[in-house]
Amino acid sequence: MKNYLFSIVVGCILISIAGCKRDDDEPERVRKPISRLYVSTSDYSAGSASASIFNVWPVDNVDGEELPDRSEFRPFKSAAKGGRMIHYSPFNGGRIFQGSMNPISNLDTAVHVMGISKTGVLDNKSSLNSRIYDNVRGLYYTVESDGKLTEDYLLIANASDTTDGANDPNYTLFAVFKPENTGSYSRPRYRMKLRHNPWGVLTIDRDLIISRAEEGKGAIIIYKGYRNKLLQNGDSVMQELDHYVLNIPGANNVRGISYSKSADILMVTDYGPSTSGTTPGNVGRILIFEKFSQYKAAQDITPTRIVEGDLTQLKEPTDVAIDGKAGGKYFFVADPVSKRVYRFLISDNGNVKPNGELNFDNRPPQSVSLDSR
Repeated sequence: MKNYLFSIVVGCILISIAGCKRDDDEPERVRKPISRLYVSTSDYSAGSASASIFNVWPVDNVDGEELPDRSEFRPFKSAAKGGRMIHYSPFNGGRIFQGSMNPISNLDTAVHVMGISKTGVLDNKSSLNSRIYDNVRGLYYTVESDGKLTEDYLLIANASDTTDGANDPNYTLFAVFKPENTGSYSRPRYRMKLRHNPWGVLTIDRDLIISRAEEGKGAIIIYKGYRNKLLQNGDSVMQELDHYVLNIPGANNVRGISYSKSADILMVTDYGPSTSGTTPGNVGRILIFEKFSQYKAAQDITPTRIVEGDLTQLKEPTDVAIDGKAGGKYFFVADPVSKRVYRFLISDNGNVKPNGELNFDNRPPQSVSLDSR
């Protein structure tokens, strides 16, 4: 009998609690999808005028049917003296890493780190300074863990203007430990000498992927198991790891790369001289490799599709960002000569018009990175 009365009392209490919810209570929040493109532009002016020259452009809702208007952009002035490569990472609440064009007139041998608020507002956090970061190309942030130890690194592909010898360019991959806490001088924990002129950098599973930017010798270099080496103790010079080369016959000036794991597609920017008398200068193209994970050994590879032709408006594309989420529709191309970022459909092929374009006050976009989730 006592148990029966107890059940009745508990039931009444629960009903009373449920009835206390007001009709005008806010509904539970549903997380809004994010599709934000970060664009690095290279214009810079020394002195007080530089304060008004934005070099990082976050653009929200880039997966909509129509791209946002200029009035909706929220440009930002980073510490870089003219932006080059840019990389977004979702780790640690979201971080943006940006390298500099580093012209002789405005030396800036640093990689700059920015934080991101929940609403997408940027703020300058720190800078990784070292004279060895004199020609920064690809940037990629990674967090490594073996179940006991967790460490974070910023990978920096550097194509130094200095040389170790007459025929020995100083191409190096640096791994900077805890890049946000390095202080005014940033010494890399690891450095790996490269035999190839690097540009784009990313990882696929445990492997490191670098694009080779040598005229007429475009290629993708795969370093097997590179990320497994980052949890060693102490500073060291890494011997160049086992790797294989995927040559791209006919590629002239390979630059940026982007990979979608969900679609298993690698995209590569390339450009070369126009073969049309009516189109002077260079013409650009996007090389698309479907089922990219099939390439397990050194070989020549042929694009499944190529986006190229007068309608594309591509001249000298330097970077590409593909929407890698399941069902992603678009990819974005930075073209500093055209002074535009173009949007295309991932399914595009051949001589097609861009699906849209972004203009950053006619400043040349050098690099793009996409936050899509």
